[in-house]
Order: sequence, then structure tokens, then C-alpha cells
Amino acid sequence: MLRHPHVKSTETSQNKTLQEQTLKHGTSAENLFESLYDNFLLRDLFAKIVPGAIVLIASLYETPMAMIIIDQTGKAGLPAALLLAGIAWIVGIAVQGFGTSINLIKHHPSPDFDNDNIRYNTRSHFNSIAKPFDIKQVERFAIIKEAAGNAAMAISIGITIATLRGVPQIFLPDQPIFILIAHFCLMSCLPIIVAISLFEVNRKHVKKQYKYMLNILEHSK
Repeated sequence: MLRHPHVKSTETSQNKTLQEQTLKHGTSAENLFESLYDNFLLRDLFAKIVPGAIVLIASLYETPMAMIIIDQTGKAGLPAALLLAGIAWIVGIAVQGFGTSINLIKHHPSPDFDNDNIRYNTRSHFNSIAKPFDIKQVERFAIIKEAAGNAAMAISIGITIATLRGVPQIFLPDQPIFILIAHFCLMSCLPIIVAISLFEVNRKHVKKQYKYMLNILEHSK
């Protein structure tokens, strides 16, 4: 059966419009993702806000203050949510600083890079010669490195808070001690495994980030 030329033309036009819309949406999503990388928003979200939120939740869990915050956030909406995100970001910075000070969170593969001048000169030289893809790849390693280390530290702090809260319950007369200890071990087993794994991810991506940068610098000579 032959189609009318006008019908054929309409279908072709619709297909072309659909392809253009799909391409436009794909480009918009790609631009948004690149913007998140370029403005370090992903690093702030995953390496600061999320770890800070973990510590805040562990600190406020089952407290009257938690219910007040949930209630007020529901009423105030976006402004309250942004305020909480800002507080979590500040707590996340504190978590990172504490983890770095006790040498659990790694940022550089060797003491050589602890020198600010060496580190900044290396990164500046890399950014001046590297392709956009390589710069984004190094930033990806940095995001994973910081997010993993900070999250591991936050989970460790959360486990410590939970432990301190559970200590008084050991002295309750109506609860056998072995049941309380077994319950705590079961509840903390998964977070401990996750924290240890994240610390290892932090260390591996520290090495990956600098190895990638140094390889690019070496091949540029």
C-alpha cells in the first residue's frame, strides 16, 4: 500500500524533531554533569555533605532534637534543607580534618607531595598540558578519594557514637549483657566492613590519581 507523500513528509519531520530533542536533552545532561565537575559540586556533595550528614544522623538519632529538625524542615522546605546541607558540609570538613590529622585519611601518595609548592606546581603543570578528558579523569579520582576517606571516617565516628550510647544499657538489670553485646556486634559488623573498605578505596585512588597525572606529565616531555 502506497503512502501519501504528505504523510511520509510528516513522519520524516516528526522523526527529525524527535532526534533533535533527544540530542538536545543528551547535550543538556552532559553539560550539567560537566558543570558539576568543573565547579567541584560533586566533590562538595559526596566528600563533604554526605559524610557530614552521616555524623549528624548518628549524633541526633532517636533524640528530641531530631524530631524538631524534621518537623521544622518539613514546614520551611527548601531554605531549611539548604541550611542543613550547609551544616553537614561544615561537619564534613571537620570529619576530613580529623581523619587527616590522625593519618587515617590519605590525600597524597608520598611525603614528597606534602610540600605545598611541589604539589601545586605539579597540578598546575598538569592542568596546562592535559586534555579536558584527562583533567576530568583526575578530578574523578579526587572525588572518589575524598568521598571514600571522609565517608569511612564518618562511619567510624558514627560507630563510636553508637557504642557510647550503648554502654549505659549494659548496666540495665532487665537485659542480659551477652544479648546486648551480640546485638551491638551484629548491628556494627556491616558498617565496620564498609568503613575498612572505604579506607582502602581512599588509599588506592590516592595512588591512581597521582600515577595518572605523572604518566601524562612523563609522556608530554
